[in-house]
Amino acid sequence: LVMNLTGEALDAFNDSYDELMKINDDSEDDDDSPPEMQESGLHQEDFSSTNKSSPWSHHKDDSMLQEQELLDLIGLEEEDGEGSSDFESEMEKQLIKQIVEKTKQGSPVVLNAQKMLFLMEETEQNL
Repeated sequence: LVMNLTGEALDAFNDSYDELMKINDDSEDDDDSPPEMQESGLHQEDFSSTNKSSPWSHHKDDSMLQEQELLDLIGLEEEDGEGSSDFESEMEKQLIKQIVEKTKQGSPVVLNAQKMLFLMEETEQNL
């Protein structure tokens, strides 16, 4: 997968990636978390979008659909038995989840990045 991002889209991608890496580092250091949370690299604060008081809680199904569309768009589907590439796929999925969350918050940077991804898909289909 090759993405040519510039300007605000690149900044949003880098910010999301940095956050993901911090979450991953924290999860490796945190042995008190339940095993399923350790495996996914997520912490409790990352589930704020599913909080009933959250303005986005009623959009949970929409966000899952958007997330799956993004995964399909860049070709990240479940692959069995690939060791480190499974880890990389999981990291990419986590990054996409963060991008979707930022999109739900109305970030114009993320919206522009999403538009760029869709334009890339259209370009690939037209070739």
